[in-house]
Amino acid sequence: QQRIAYAMGHDSWAGLCAEMQPLRERVHAVFREVFHLEEAAQLERSANTALASAWGDLGVADIAPVLQEAGFHYPEATAARLYELHQGGFYARLSSKGKTRLDQLMPLLLQATVETDQPGKTLERLIGIVRAIAGRSVYLQVLLDNPAALRLLVRLSEASGPVAEFIAKHPLVLDELLHGVAVDELPDREQVKTQAWQQVAQLAFDDLEQQMERMRQFRHGVAMRVAVADVLGEVSVMEVSDCLSWLAEAVLEVSMEIVWRQLAAKHGEPRCVIDGEAHRPDMAVIAYGKLGGLELSYTSDLDLVFLHDSRGEEQHTDGERSLDNSVFFGRVVQRLTHFLSTLTPGGQLYETDTRLRPNGKGGVLVSSLAA
Repeated sequence: QQRIAYAMGHDSWAGLCAEMQPLRERVHAVFREVFHLEEAAQLERSANTALASAWGDLGVADIAPVLQEAGFHYPEATAARLYELHQGGFYARLSSKGKTRLDQLMPLLLQATVETDQPGKTLERLIGIVRAIAGRSVYLQVLLDNPAALRLLVRLSEASGPVAEFIAKHPLVLDELLHGVAVDELPDREQVKTQAWQQVAQLAFDDLEQQMERMRQFRHGVAMRVAVADVLGEVSVMEVSDCLSWLAEAVLEVSMEIVWRQLAAKHGEPRCVIDGEAHRPDMAVIAYGKLGGLELSYTSDLDLVFLHDSRGEEQHTDGERSLDNSVFFGRVVQRLTHFLSTLTPGGQLYETDTRLRPNGKGGVLVSSLAA
């Protein structure tokens, strides 16, 4: 303590503490205001004591009557899910802090769930989310400290199975809930594209790992904003699918440019000669399926076909380590697929399906316009 005091410019620990305490109180006041700690404490006090007993050391036969009394439609099945969550290996593997926080959170979730129209189905979806986030117990604590986010999470889970699955698959989107989601107006096509480019504008062009993570955070964040607006009834079904489709378009555009630049830095840009004149060929990404119809959902994959317009003579890149254009384009697609589908700490951007290309799964990845 004395060393720390000296390092902080004080002669004694008491002197340092005297300066620290007002700062601590200011920080705690902000924290209390942001996370509504008093409201959280009130919510915890109001939790149904009898219902809370369903989360504990009781057997299925003892839990089911409690759930039935509370209003669950299929108490035996729900009791089995709760028992398996608490008595199975999942709970045993949690840290002591994680167990403590989950023990505090589950009675609140049960109480909030029983107030929905479909408590059993809602709780089933919430259990999937709990399994995904409990390993990072800070999420549990923030849900405990933020009743508004907790209620919104329950409402989202009640309204949509796909949205609940999306949250479970990408727990980072909870940050959008915790910081408040603006749902008055969703971004339009150009705004989504601008925001996507802003994510990578300050990153080194060859920092692939950071680019992949940043794009994942962006994609999941926008999708979460759409989901909240969807569930709260602020937007129509068509607006939801439009925004999700624009999001995929923007992610594709930025991701394609990233992998193209990195490959061109090694091998140069593709060139060719057509009727005696130099030409710079390019690639197009053709969307089939739900993206092609602007009907993308939260969990849709991307059905993609790639075309290039290289033809004529001298079809190769202009770098020192020159490649045939068709090889260059094929590598761009391979890297793009890797960029989109690789599972990282931030999850996955999109699953991609390129089997709809002209010659199917066994054909070349990129076809020429002539072909």
